Amino acid sequence: MFRKIFLFIFILPFILYSQRIYVEDRKFKIEGKELWLNGVNTPWQHWNDFGGNFDPLFWDNEFSKIRKYGGNLTRIWITCNGEVGIKISSNGKIEGMTEKFWDDVDTLMSLAKKHKIYVLATLISFDHTKDSHPNYSLWRKMYLSDENISSFVSNYVIPFAKRYATNDYLFAIEPCNEIEWVHEEHKIPWERLQLFCARVASAVHSVSSVLVTVGCSVKWQSDKAEGNFFSDDKLQKVFLSKGSYIDFYSPHFYDWVIRWFGNPFYDKRDVDYNLDDKPAIIGECPANAQWVIYEKAYKNGWEGVCAWTSNGVDANGNIDGHLGEQMKNFAKKYQELVRSYSLNKKKK
Repeated sequence: MFRKIFLFIFILPFILYSQRIYVEDRKFKIEGKELWLNGVNTPWQHWNDFGGNFDPLFWDNEFSKIRKYGGNLTRIWITCNGEVGIKISSNGKIEGMTEKFWDDVDTLMSLAKKHKIYVLATLISFDHTKDSHPNYSLWRKMYLSDENISSFVSNYVIPFAKRYATNDYLFAIEPCNEIEWVHEEHKIPWERLQLFCARVASAVHSVSSVLVTVGCSVKWQSDKAEGNFFSDDKLQKVFLSKGSYIDFYSPHFYDWVIRWFGNPFYDKRDVDYNLDDKPAIIGECPANAQWVIYEKAYKNGWEGVCAWTSNGVDANGNIDGHLGEQMKNFAKKYQELVRSYSLNKKKK
């Protein structure tokens, strides 16, 4: 009895004060309370920041800015096309990450914790396999070989998930940004891409409590469109493991998508896409589009929005000029849902 009481006393504080996001009843929660993701994308400052030209001051200021506007999450590309930070051999085997890569990501995650901004870490992108990338053939070889996928998992995914498993502000890991274009543009079979995602998900779930998602157009994430290519059944079929699943959906919406598949901010709820077995957020949408209204997404059942981008990396807008005020207004109106530290509310 004494031993049980002793353990309870020492374990309880970690349970009470954990800021880890988890999924329960199709909602994101912290400490039993619902959390709505008032988010953005900050995909990069300099292309291939980590292991490359990483600027801690930029990220410190950007996290502070997101917090100022009531944000609680940003989605970041950890490698943009694999030119720096990650070592890949001529046969497509991942040999590991550079020391500078780990130093830079360590700094990033410490800044995320400092500002209490959650990070959705996107490990690679379809850009790795684009014809314009000098090493595109190596990355295509990675997808086409079971052994090479295993090396990606062993030498990148597992070290990443383990390294930040105790940092509550690593919210989720995404295997690849818009992986559908690896199939559409480069004809890598869907089964290979599903296997890749299943192997990443299984590995993350085996070593951490970090969540996993796959961000792609709703065209490939809904049975009301081409199909849900990353459903539990699809991932279990290619890699039978209790960890072969994603924890939430994060479809992307741009003008071409809403033209054919509806607008999640107006006429489409998450359940209208049959995304009714897990939480679903809008993982990308243009920051400067007039149809992007966070409150409407919330009322349509979506569990968060991450507009593209906070820092204006392209013509889709930014947080200062297009997005910030509505994020701040949402955070003020729904303080208990957003639980945003930007409002200078001290945690009691």
